[in-house]
Amino acid sequence: KRESFVIPFMLVLFFVDHSYADVRKLPDISFEQKEEVQGLTPAFDGIGVQSNEASFHNRITEDSIVGEQEKRMTGKVLSYAKDLVGIPYRFGGTTVRALDCSAFVQRVFRSIGIGIPRTAREQFKIGRNIDRDEISEGDLVFFMTRSRQYPSHVGIYIGDNQFIHASRKGRKVSIENLDVPYYRKRFVGAKRLIETDTLAEPSSEPSVTF
Repeated sequence: KRESFVIPFMLVLFFVDHSYADVRKLPDISFEQKEEVQGLTPAFDGIGVQSNEASFHNRITEDSIVGEQEKRMTGKVLSYAKDLVGIPYRFGGTTVRALDCSAFVQRVFRSIGIGIPRTAREQFKIGRNIDRDEISEGDLVFFMTRSRQYPSHVGIYIGDNQFIHASRKGRKVSIENLDVPYYRKRFVGAKRLIETDTLAEPSSEPSVTF
């Protein structure tokens, strides 16, 4: 009876190791040893190991693709936002003749296929909350300027503690530092929109409306 338990195990070794040894010449093992070895059998499963390795490499590849896509989209956001530097600020403005802060942000993100609400107050309700020390390029930064009850100003973080925004009346789209006292005191939070489930390559370059 013991031999009937031994032979299947030895056959596994035979096929996995691609050995042409005579199974009948392999040493006998006890039932307890067989149970112990059976617990290790998956380690000898060449197909299973290859499958796990393939799955691991597939995940790495997918993560790399997503990461590269996010970097590419972020790069487009920063590039287009900087192209708009110098456009005059106008409250309610939505074209490249003049923009307010939220229209500026909306226009930039529309260029990569991400539609967002029109006002800073509504924009603050979307995306993922990001801690102040974890803000990265492409994140939205919000401030309480005209109101103390909700965010009324928004910009786009561009790295090195700087953000780009349509500033205020009499000024233009410009780059500012988050540590400027006026903005540091009024900073209320940051949001991340460029993530896996929001990415969508636009079919063409955004049209310019005058």
